[in-house]
Amino acid sequence: MPILRLNTIKVIPSRNRIPEISVLPFFFSALILFVSQASFAKSSGLSVTADRLNTFINESLNLTIRYNGQARSGEPDFTALENDFEIISSSRQQQYIVQNGDAKSFTDWNLTLIPLRAGNLLIPSLNYEGEVSDALEINVVEVADSENSVSKPAIFAETVVDKKIARVQEQVLLTTRLLYSTPLTDFSLTPLTLPDGIFEEFQDKQYTKIIEGREYRVIEKSYAIFAQASGQMNIKGQRFEAYEAASRRQFGVFNQRGKKIVRITDETTLEILDRPKDFSGDSWLPTKKLELTEIWNGDLEKLKVGEPITRSITVTAVGLTGAQIHPLAIETPESYRIYPDQPKIETKTRGNNVIGVRIESMAVVPSRAGRLEIPSIYVEWWNTELKTTERTVIEGRVLEIAENESRPDFVAASEKDISVLKENETPTLPAQPEPRIPQWPLIFSVITNVMLLASIIAILFIWRRSLEKKVGNSEKSDLTIANRLSTINNAAKNKDFIRMRQAIIEWGQTVLEDPSPLTLSSLAAKLRNDSLKTHFKLLDSQLYGNQDKQFLDQEELIREIKRESALSSKKKVLEDRLQPLYPT
Repeated sequence: MPILRLNTIKVIPSRNRIPEISVLPFFFSALILFVSQASFAKSSGLSVTADRLNTFINESLNLTIRYNGQARSGEPDFTALENDFEIISSSRQQQYIVQNGDAKSFTDWNLTLIPLRAGNLLIPSLNYEGEVSDALEINVVEVADSENSVSKPAIFAETVVDKKIARVQEQVLLTTRLLYSTPLTDFSLTPLTLPDGIFEEFQDKQYTKIIEGREYRVIEKSYAIFAQASGQMNIKGQRFEAYEAASRRQFGVFNQRGKKIVRITDETTLEILDRPKDFSGDSWLPTKKLELTEIWNGDLEKLKVGEPITRSITVTAVGLTGAQIHPLAIETPESYRIYPDQPKIETKTRGNNVIGVRIESMAVVPSRAGRLEIPSIYVEWWNTELKTTERTVIEGRVLEIAENESRPDFVAASEKDISVLKENETPTLPAQPEPRIPQWPLIFSVITNVMLLASIIAILFIWRRSLEKKVGNSEKSDLTIANRLSTINNAAKNKDFIRMRQAIIEWGQTVLEDPSPLTLSSLAAKLRNDSLKTHFKLLDSQLYGNQDKQFLDQEELIREIKRESALSSKKKVLEDRLQPLYPT
């Protein structure tokens, strides 16, 4: 093969000769510059960046989509992001930059995202005004739930419970925390939602904690939750939201805080058991401790017939709300009468426990002299720590009742306490003097007629005022009954059986105009309604979580209560109409 030989030409510079210059390097340089500029123009049209490419599940990340120019309308389609992420928030921002006399404009869409699962998640290509962004990969890992983890993120949230298995209506302490080692501000937490349950909130706590040698600030929110039905209870996670604290360079008119941070706690599952089969108490009270105390407001050594003395009984239960404590079963012998006040119900917090308080006060009125026996009062409850049935008792006592000389005519009366004359007893009237015949009969006749007319007018006026008062009281009673019915209906919709039970008792007291019915059984007995009696038993079964509980038709129960209300209203109208004009 012939060898092609290139001869080297030596150029000798001369003053009058222009040297030969190769244009090939300049050509390649221009080509590279053109390609790079074209590539830059294409890639800078729409870009996507994330504040981090590695994150933990249930932790937020911030995504910025930048358009090189001013977006006049619309936005990129973010629907494809919802396959792997939850879009918590989005905002739009226009930026104008002047550098070396060159003005540029940008449009930013800022998204806060929560990964829906662990793994390598893809931010797909986005499109806007013909510009397409590159895809972006995000690595999402599980958050370790123990403090002995090899690594902890700078910001994370957690939820813990003091027990995974509990009885129905037993207190379970649920605590939600946000831990952060970087400065944050403007905190918020979504409300707790419970299926078939109620809860009481504790006061928020803030403190510092050292984990793996790193100092964390902690925001803690605790709840006492009470399941109202047996089975599995799934508690959804709560969402913490905050913002990074702005640095000094960030402070300005349009930027007062940093990026939005979102953390979501894990879902928690509890196993809720029915009350034990061997529990023999009338009312289901699962508590750590229950106390009974009584106070007599008066001198028990100086009691007399017909003179009242006040007795207050307080029930205190640790791990129960005040609404969960049921009315006391108090026996009333014939030797005295009681007039109960409305009970006082309170719910307090102490440490990590809810404390329920129920105070029942009543006036005790002895109706006969001699020995007055006050029976014992006891409450059976379930000890949640020892897993046994316990009984707390107020021992009975014997009181000596003296005759009341100031009230010799005191008689043991009925519930309405109506005084009547003894049988075959006729009141004696003072002897009337012999009437004197007036000297001027006509004058006395006129005076008598005037007085008679005035008496008739006065009687008519009093009767009319009494009628108006009765009508007003009737309207007020009807309004109260309507309010009670509304409360019952709302409690039924929310499946709040405790509030529903209390509202039914208050409705019964209003309908009967008698504060004595303090239980559903006594209310059904006074109403003499067998249908309501059956519904009340089913309501207690639902409330206490019996093993053999049956289906409660709440709609039928409310319809029956409304029928009883209408019947009671008709009775009151008839009674008012049948009142005599001149009652004896």
